[in-house]
Amino acid sequence: MTINTEKLLVLKAFYMGHAVAEKKHNAPVAIDMIDTAVRKLEKSTDEKNKIRLLFYVLLKSEILRETPDVIGLRAQAKETAESIGGNVFDYYMAVEEATQTISKAYGIQKGVIENKGVQTTESYTVSDGFNVWVVSYDAACRALDVNEHRLSEQETNFLHHISLKEMLKKQPRQKNSWVVFGTGKAQSA
Repeated sequence: MTINTEKLLVLKAFYMGHAVAEKKHNAPVAIDMIDTAVRKLEKSTDEKNKIRLLFYVLLKSEILRETPDVIGLRAQAKETAESIGGNVFDYYMAVEEATQTISKAYGIQKGVIENKGVQTTESYTVSDGFNVWVVSYDAACRALDVNEHRLSEQETNFLHHISLKEMLKKQPRQKNSWVVFGTGKAQSA
């Protein structure tokens, strides 16, 4: 299955950002690398560079998801996405909503009941009357109507094995496309 490049970029920003956010000691270095890329890309009027800029802003937004900084980053991402066109920001927000676990109470007793942070998978129990089993799925993929079991090897490699350092190192060599790293093949954005 080949998925839409916009969805692929959103999933990459989510997975990579979540991974960096979980390892708090890596976050400052990653944010510095992202900020450097953003400063370079902000000056460009090239559409491909705007897409790269949007990716890095979404990535930083995911890393800082649990902080007040996320509001400004999402506003920047939305503005950049609107200037490009397409559905990247809407896809990103669908993933955010699907992976957020804050439960709230409304009415007289308002407040947060539970916050398990960001959940990347969802599970539910299924029974046929005799057997019971647990079904798990990737919440981010499902939010975008992507079946995680049908991703190509290239897509899986890009989403789960290519580091920020590799992306920053290899990306400037490609002028007209977003490279699905590890494959040497480009996909138009």
